[in-house]
Amino acid sequence: MAVDDAADADSASLRTQGNDLYKAGKFEEAIPLYQESAELAPSDPAPLSNLSAAYFELGNYEASVIASDQALALLEDQAKKQKVAARKLKSLVYSLNYQSATESLDAVQAGDEKEKINQAVQNAIKSQASVQDWVQLRIRLVNELPRCKPQIRNVPEYFVVGHDVPESLYDDSLLKTGRDKISLLFAGIGDSRNLHATLFSFFLDNTQGKLPLDKTFHITICDHKPAVIARDILMHGMLSELAACGDDFEKQIDTFTIPLLYYMFLSPIMPDALHTLLQRNITHLIEVLEDPHFRMKTMYVPPMYNPAILKVLREWQHEAGAEYHTVRMRMEAIRQRAKDRASLQMTMMQYGELSTSIHNPPEGCEKEEAFYRRTGVLVMNWAGHNKVYEPELQKAYENFDPMNPDRLDTDFLDTIDSSWKTNPTFIDLDWQRNREDSHADTCIGHDPFRLGHELKSIGVPAPQKQGLLNFFGFWMMLAAKGLTAVKSRIKIECCIGDITTVLEQIRIGAVGHRTPVPVHEEQQTSRNDKGETPLDVTTNNASVAQKPQDNADHQLEDFPKAYDRIHLSNIPDYIGGSFATFLYAMPVLHPGKHCYVTATCLRNPPRFKTHNHFNHEYLAGLCSPSDLVKAFQVRMEDLEEPDAPLVLSDYVKWHRKPVSRNLSSLLSRDQIELWLFRFFLKISIPMTREMRTQTLIYSPLNLTAIIRLCAYLYHAGYPAHWLSGVLEEICSGKIRTRARPPRSEPLTFKETKTDFPILAQSTAPFVAEFTTLLSMSQCTLPFGILSPHIPPIQLAHQYSFAFPEVPDIIAETPAFILVLFSMHLLPREAEKEGIRQFLLSDETGSKTQKGRTAREEGIHIVSTWQWDRQGKKATFWLQNDVFEQLDRSTWGISIWRTDSWIRQAGPELLKGVVDEGPWISTKGQDE
Repeated sequence: MAVDDAADADSASLRTQGNDLYKAGKFEEAIPLYQESAELAPSDPAPLSNLSAAYFELGNYEASVIASDQALALLEDQAKKQKVAARKLKSLVYSLNYQSATESLDAVQAGDEKEKINQAVQNAIKSQASVQDWVQLRIRLVNELPRCKPQIRNVPEYFVVGHDVPESLYDDSLLKTGRDKISLLFAGIGDSRNLHATLFSFFLDNTQGKLPLDKTFHITICDHKPAVIARDILMHGMLSELAACGDDFEKQIDTFTIPLLYYMFLSPIMPDALHTLLQRNITHLIEVLEDPHFRMKTMYVPPMYNPAILKVLREWQHEAGAEYHTVRMRMEAIRQRAKDRASLQMTMMQYGELSTSIHNPPEGCEKEEAFYRRTGVLVMNWAGHNKVYEPELQKAYENFDPMNPDRLDTDFLDTIDSSWKTNPTFIDLDWQRNREDSHADTCIGHDPFRLGHELKSIGVPAPQKQGLLNFFGFWMMLAAKGLTAVKSRIKIECCIGDITTVLEQIRIGAVGHRTPVPVHEEQQTSRNDKGETPLDVTTNNASVAQKPQDNADHQLEDFPKAYDRIHLSNIPDYIGGSFATFLYAMPVLHPGKHCYVTATCLRNPPRFKTHNHFNHEYLAGLCSPSDLVKAFQVRMEDLEEPDAPLVLSDYVKWHRKPVSRNLSSLLSRDQIELWLFRFFLKISIPMTREMRTQTLIYSPLNLTAIIRLCAYLYHAGYPAHWLSGVLEEICSGKIRTRARPPRSEPLTFKETKTDFPILAQSTAPFVAEFTTLLSMSQCTLPFGILSPHIPPIQLAHQYSFAFPEVPDIIAETPAFILVLFSMHLLPREAEKEGIRQFLLSDETGSKTQKGRTAREEGIHIVSTWQWDRQGKKATFWLQNDVFEQLDRSTWGISIWRTDSWIRQAGPELLKGVVDEGPWISTKGQDE
């Protein structure tokens, strides 16, 4: 008896120690004490109840359920029994075990909490029952739901020649990873200069004996413009032809490959003979892409992209040159060069004497540059130029005095205009036909001679006064030799699309030609007894891999599921800054000090003093290195010159740094909740800003960002009940938080450090969309959400509305939302002063009763929608029961902006909205 008493005493002591640790938030340390306490007193339910609570707080819901069952078997106190039963029920919901949750409902007494849980469970079960193909649902969410607000003029711009100093993604430090395959990804590949720099690195390493023969290389190139990929495929074919020439100079001359690449890469117009060769290459590529059995040796173009690429290639055969004829292109080149020189002079007058070396032609190119600036004709110093140049051009260039350019007799230009041809690869008709009328001509914004400086800066030797072609030709020859060095061991995979979509597709193995991973496998992610969760959301299970359906030559294992290095250029400037970099690129990056994602800021570098300021704006205040590690598991590589002017315009490297999933290694619950609420408010009610300025900071994200972020944080180790609590509070229509909608732009440190009082703020205008998006996503989320406000997925309907007129004014910014509103309740001041004040319920919002009524009852904001510019049709998603309650004769629909917060189009009555039916059945669920 004394032994039992001693054991009970020891058990009680251990439980007390565990409780002290529990209250201090040290749940990991409390668990072994509770376990030992339970072993000493096997008939005492208290340590088991405490154990279930500690596991729950860690997010280890499966272990919490087991401990809860053990405690419930011993408990007699009904109040305590109800508490444990409720905890078990919540654990089952958070771990997606809805069937067991239904069976456990009877153990919980009737009340508001039980009703809330029951409603959430039943809605989730209905959603699951409606999903016939979980893989297709995941793919549809990735492919169909935009990540950013749309643009009204939404055809992406076509950039022909880049401005980057070419930079290789490869160096021999990657050999230290131990992987047999080195995988690189270029987003926004543009003119392929960074790919060529990488091939250049292969050549240099090969000459030094450092390029291993036992390594293979996979390079993914991506761009959202089919024209870019079409042009790069053409260039790669020519590069392969150049590689086949080897060091045979005579053969290089005979093939005309270097001159053809030179004109295709740099010049808006080209000699007729080279144009003929280019057209032969275009025709051959069309034949290749139309032949289902033909495969390129080093480049893989997935058949799914063929229609878009073929459309561009066929336009380049005739239509592009006819619409943008030689004279038009040549005169635009002259105009653009004059405009750029005037802009440079204005900059120098405004900011003082700056280094102008890069704006002057490289040594040896002075005469060519002056001739180009005067005539719009790019010439070359090449052994065979007599074969492609007219005598009139040769004579004019020989007599040209760059010190007196106006003395040039320009009669020869009549011959040029009649014989030379437009470089069709400079034209993307899709982009040109969707530009503002005031910008109808092509954007020949590049200076061909700047490339000479860029190549010289990376080690390409000066051409000894022989002209730009020698820079360019030397560069291309080295790239071709690099391709030769790895030719049998390299695959260059082409992707067309928005990079965030492609990165998500890569993560789930669904890039058209890659086999998707069943959703339920990612949902099995759970913590072990130490509260750890692997964040390797890039891993595909090889056991479920299937052979790609559209190309039997390429097995799933040939394609990387993660990359050693990813080059994002300055794409983040337009898609959410560092948020997009961290959320989409980092999960498909291998960890390790030799692997990185690299990006730069070129849209608005003067607006940010440091990268901390940049992150502070785009991550709603989250910017310290330690917080970035805890939230996103990223680390920025130290900068060589952190105090350099416009430091944001330099490339920065981000490394993936996995950390412990113990709560003590993560942000606290208070920090996470405050940050998520601030992030939500910043996305949904961004600060007013200029509609058009050279340093405009975009605020493009829509509400899907919150859902995607919460899924990411769960994989990073944050408990589901933390995340679910935030999502449920937003869905309820009111949040209590110290966070506020932004009051500065860019967001200042002073604002985020201000200790605002806790305030109840309305989310009512955003609830209809947010709950709809959650209903569409719920079946693919890795955790359950305890909210009765999320409807079954079948209630999420797809709607469309064709606007009679939508102005194109300042329409290329991702700042457009749909506003459904009561014409009786929305105050007239919204039209004149903007709608933002009626969305705010903090100290700065509208205080009038009309304003409060409009916010709570009269406005539904839709930030996630698609825009068909040709048909002027908006497609969006809302839960059907909410939409059907709206009076279509008194409610209107408009397009508004979230930069100026003024109306862009409408209003039109809702009676014109078309209900296209439940989203889950609108496309492909049974295909």
